[in-house]
Amino acid sequence: MEVVRNLQKKLNEFLSNFTLVNYIAIFSIVLIYGFSLKNVSSFSCLIENHKIYSAQGLVASNPVITSSGKYYKCDFKPNLIKTKNDLSTFSSDGKITLLFPKVIIETHYPGKLYSTIGESIFVEEGSILNIQIEQLNKKTDESFFIVKKVEFLGWKNFLSKIRGFFRLQFKRLMYMWGNAGGLLLALLSSSKEYTSFEFSNAFRLAGLSHILALSGMHVSIFSTLTEKSFFKILGKNKTNFLSLIIVLLFVWFAGIAPSLTRAMISTIIIFIAAKLNLKLKIIDVLCLSFLIQLSIYPQDSSSISFILSYLALFGILTVGTYIKPFLTNFLGTTLSSSLSSSIGAVLVTIPVCAVIWGYITPIGIISTIFISPLVTFFLIFGLISVIICLIFPFFTYPLGTILQIVYYLIDNVATFFAKVPPIIF
Repeated sequence: MEVVRNLQKKLNEFLSNFTLVNYIAIFSIVLIYGFSLKNVSSFSCLIENHKIYSAQGLVASNPVITSSGKYYKCDFKPNLIKTKNDLSTFSSDGKITLLFPKVIIETHYPGKLYSTIGESIFVEEGSILNIQIEQLNKKTDESFFIVKKVEFLGWKNFLSKIRGFFRLQFKRLMYMWGNAGGLLLALLSSSKEYTSFEFSNAFRLAGLSHILALSGMHVSIFSTLTEKSFFKILGKNKTNFLSLIIVLLFVWFAGIAPSLTRAMISTIIIFIAAKLNLKLKIIDVLCLSFLIQLSIYPQDSSSISFILSYLALFGILTVGTYIKPFLTNFLGTTLSSSLSSSIGAVLVTIPVCAVIWGYITPIGIISTIFISPLVTFFLIFGLISVIICLIFPFFTYPLGTILQIVYYLIDNVATFFAKVPPIIF
């Protein structure tokens, strides 16, 4: 009974500390997910999707390889639609999803079968293309299309062009580092074409998929690394500003993803609050981020990564915070902090994971404690190695060897935890 009373007391304290922002965020959740508001980015055109033959427009996201390995998927914002007879031209609104055969995307990728043939086609966020397409399933109204032919028309602007070439050169450097480079590429740019299926599957079965996805963990590492490196040199204010700039550059390079957007918005809110001497609780920052992100990117509301990102952090800030004191008595401060965060994130996201995938991986509570420090070290050392190799190229292979050793350690630990079977519903 004493335990129940303590929990009731904690719950009352939690509810009494709610602010207006918290309640607005909850109302928005109910409104969006309860009443299914229309996605404002959904595609609309005067002609039916199955009659669309070609389109001209802008690539709106980075191409990501599909689970089958046959296609690359990305969002595309057409501004001109044509029918097959090429006599009728239509305008459109919203985005469609394109499936590019990998022969098109991998034209310039190092080590790929098609890297030495084909036209000079760059398919990156910001590319302007003229494409011939065919609806994937003509029996539905879904806006999924397979690309048949591509004509590269240019870039949205100079920054998009610079970003596209930077990402290509980065892939070439990572290719020289083998499997370790593939993992570092996935962690820094969300490109998983050089990450093996066996490695990704081991992370999935071990409940570690969130580590491979760009998220707040990566932003936190960049912020912490900047503060540790420049605090004594620049002071608090200049270091915070530099940290914000580095985070923005990272998001620009990696590309907009729902979970990464959440972390970026939270970083901006914290920076502004510090400048205005405002004391915000982390839960308030989370709720404000939620509202701002929905205002800017309403289409994210239907994204699985968006839902899991906010739920996981909410679980850490609520469930994790309340169970941490109990764990501290037995495990100490450091271990209890990591374990309580893992438990909080897993418990709150379990219902969503069970509904979407039909299984859950509770072993992720334990595996995260072991893998997170290894991946953090790998990411930081990898960043330092990239900078060194850009200045002194002859260090490429020695540093690549060290990264490869850390990679195999991460791979073996993940494979060990992946042997624990998931709970299937």
